[in-house]
Amino acid sequence: EDRRAAIVGVDDPSCLKADDVVDISWEDSIKGKACLKIYGPASEQQNEELESAIQAYGLNGVVFNEPAVFGAEKENAYLNTDVFVLTSLFEGQPVAILEAWSYGVPTLVTPGTNVWEECRKHECGWAVERDSDAIAQTIIALVNDGDGVRRCAQNAFNYVCNEYNWQKVSDRYYREFRTW
Repeated sequence: EDRRAAIVGVDDPSCLKADDVVDISWEDSIKGKACLKIYGPASEQQNEELESAIQAYGLNGVVFNEPAVFGAEKENAYLNTDVFVLTSLFEGQPVAILEAWSYGVPTLVTPGTNVWEECRKHECGWAVERDSDAIAQTIIALVNDGDGVRRCAQNAFNYVCNEYNWQKVSDRYYREFRTW
């Protein structure tokens, strides 16, 4: 069974380096079993660096540099993704992760996302250190663990539906505002 992964690119080059994604993570053990689609805004320089890395490592057909998607295209991207990867150095409220969970897509996240502990605690995916080797090993493991991916997908969907619904969110904000 093919596994697919997606990663969000961001404008800040320090958050997405081509070598983080390409150099180690897509070794021979998962070629042909998975692909990585990198969506999102990026500078022209980042796009060139990523395209150069894809060429240099012979990853055409494995790693795809995609433009940002919106609306139905974005929904389709989530629906065709098995694991959403966000290896951020810093992230406020990562709406993209909550969106992924709402589509039943588990996530691979690093401590820069503020839902890192939630992901780990509620098994909504994989919370790993922002280290290329750790990310690579996790990707390799999940590509070969369809049952684990499906379990985390269900956990992610249940968690976001139960904890990020309008009633829960409004209750949390109401309690916080009352303490001021």
